[in-house]
Amino acid sequence: MRIKKVMTNMLVIAAASGLLVLAGCEGSDAKKAITDIVNQIMGGEVVKKSEELKKQLDQTIEREAKRLTKFDQLKKKESSQEGSQEGAENKSDQ
Repeated sequence: MRIKKVMTNMLVIAAASGLLVLAGCEGSDAKKAITDIVNQIMGGEVVKKSEELKKQLDQTIEREAKRLTKFDQLKKKESSQEGSQEGAENKSDQ
C-alpha cells in the first residue's frame, strides 16, 4: 500500500514538473529556431512570400485600372469638347 502511494505521488510530481518545464520552453530561442526550421522545410516562407507578391500584384493592377479609367474619361471629355467645337464652327461657316 505504501509503495503504491509513494509511486502515485512521484508520478504526480513528475507530471507536474514536466508540464512546468514544457510551459517554460514556450518562449525560448530554441523553440523559435525549431519553428523557423520547420516553416522553412514545410515551405512556410515561400507561401508567405507568394502571398505578399500576390497582394503587390493586385495593388498594381488596381492602380493601373484606375489610371486607365481616368485616361478614358479624359479622352471622352476631350473628344466631346472637340465635337462641340466642330459643331459651332460648322454653324458659323453656314
